[in-house]
Amino acid sequence: MTKQCYPIHKCHFFNIFLHSDYVENNKGADVNIFNCSKDMYIIIESSIIKPSVTPGFRVCLNTLPNYKYFLETDGVLLDGSNAFVYIESSTGIRIIDRCNHNFILGDYTYYGITFEAISTKTYVGILFFNSNAQNVLRLKQFRVAPYLDMANFADDIPLWKCINGQLGFPTGQPPSCCNSVECPPIQQNFIGPQGSQGATGPIGPTGPTGPFGNPGPTGLLGPQGSPGVQGPQGFQGPQGAQGVNGLAGPVGAQGSRGIQGPIGQLGLQGVRGFQGSIGITGAAGITPVNGTWNSPWNRILNGGGSSNTAFLYQIVNQTITLFIPGISLASATNSSQPPSIIQTTVTMPLVIVPNNNQTTTIITFISGIVGLSRLDITTSGSLTISKDLNPGTVLLATDTIAFPSSDGQTGNVTIVYSLNGTISA
Repeated sequence: MTKQCYPIHKCHFFNIFLHSDYVENNKGADVNIFNCSKDMYIIIESSIIKPSVTPGFRVCLNTLPNYKYFLETDGVLLDGSNAFVYIESSTGIRIIDRCNHNFILGDYTYYGITFEAISTKTYVGILFFNSNAQNVLRLKQFRVAPYLDMANFADDIPLWKCINGQLGFPTGQPPSCCNSVECPPIQQNFIGPQGSQGATGPIGPTGPTGPFGNPGPTGLLGPQGSPGVQGPQGFQGPQGAQGVNGLAGPVGAQGSRGIQGPIGQLGLQGVRGFQGSIGITGAAGITPVNGTWNSPWNRILNGGGSSNTAFLYQIVNQTITLFIPGISLASATNSSQPPSIIQTTVTMPLVIVPNNNQTTTIITFISGIVGLSRLDITTSGSLTISKDLNPGTVLLATDTIAFPSSDGQTGNVTIVYSLNGTISA
């Protein structure tokens, strides 16, 4: 059954982890989305079926003709034949070539694709080339957003941060400024479930009073023995003859004591109760690691740069949060020379160096104008910022660069990335 189209302009973005209800399985493929906050990923599988079929998944978006959009995805093919990124119009016209953005067996691949819609409905997704193989693809991300003009947000930087940030959400709940009554509710399922508490064992009945133990319930009272037969009364001795004030006769012998009746049986001792089992102790939480990386900025072409900069970082379960303080190169050494590209000159600590080169887009002020710049973190431990999304673009001799804040002054940027995954600003 065809799913309804997602209103991407009303809701600013599409993220497969938040909007999985709009995902449509294609040609018998299985799509399983795992939303655990520690390790979010998607598994797409297809069994061997008839030839000339492309199994996978797709999502229908409500788009504007001649409007640009940005699609971001990354993953690795675990088994089977190649897979490809799929973008087509509602009439089946291919907007991108199927051979240009492929996932090859065993190679981790990232794609950031800008495309232009040609109809009011556009289908995006990932399909397998070959239906004659058992295919398995693991994705870390799949998300789409309109290609936003930064000039529209020059006076409303918090709204831009809100919209731009919604492409990510590694963990937690999105900011309230991005919610809309016209948009589907965002699933709050990024925090893993709490471990269950062990059941409390039942309380056993109280045991009997033993020689040295705790008192239990009193046993049944045994029947009372019948009273013993009363012994015969002794004979009274004869009364002596009374003489004149005769002597009193002797006291008669006392009869024997009657036999005592038998003692009743002792009641049965109650069974000792069982002690309940102790519940399972929950696992301890992960302790974050905090640190500081001290490195100055430097211009690649002519060696000028700003003063030493302290980059704060935190590591939680292989995920790095890197805090970049605001900078301005207007008064730096050789500030009259073309800055070209700026980069750090001291290699970052080994514990925060990624296993794969990381690239993302950030907001900058270039000579007072809001724009998009490219940020790269390499496996050699350097951090580089270019003028725009083209890493080779050179800044002018009169240009200054700074990060924006809500009041238009030099602000700060926080970068989140995984040692084996993707980066987000």
